[in-house]
Amino acid sequence: MEQKSIFLCYIGHKEYTFQQFSSFMIEMNKAERENYKLLMLNEPEIDFARLKQMIEASFERRLVDWYFQEPISMVIVENQYRGAVVLKQYGCWVYMDKLGVIPSEAGNGLGSRLFEEGVFQAAGQGEGLFWRCNAGNERVNGFYLRKIEQHKGGYRESGKWVIYWIGGKTDDLEGIIDYAVNKPESFIS
Repeated sequence: MEQKSIFLCYIGHKEYTFQQFSSFMIEMNKAERENYKLLMLNEPEIDFARLKQMIEASFERRLVDWYFQEPISMVIVENQYRGAVVLKQYGCWVYMDKLGVIPSEAGNGLGSRLFEEGVFQAAGQGEGLFWRCNAGNERVNGFYLRKIEQHKGGYRESGKWVIYWIGGKTDDLEGIIDYAVNKPESFIS
């Protein structure tokens, strides 16, 4: 007889086992858990003006004009647009194109929660998640190193980028690394 998991919580329309839920909530205190509500949106539902404003505030840089012309698989956004993760499809992998939190929310656990939801969305589709980060951004790279250690992922440094991945097929790694390294900058220099 197959034993079924008991689900503790639903966030959006996704169900979480106790283990999944507790691992991504561990970094957040009670007040923060009560204040953040995540929404999973497909392209027709996205408020692009608010998302653009949030991303630019988060990175303190201006997006290129063509950024939202590329197909987006899903945006996971905090309901007041204080943070978001932008996911795009690349073959059988999910590319995390942006993970950002407005400066006033930095360090409050929202970025971690958004990241974990991105991992769960990719894993729920039986796919791996990958992304890149500027090699000179030590604070963010430290965050990502902790995350890939937690999820048994990997990384590779390549020029100005560090490419990270979780899950997926290891025989696809050269392809995703090449994609991430050669993907055009999405911010105006």
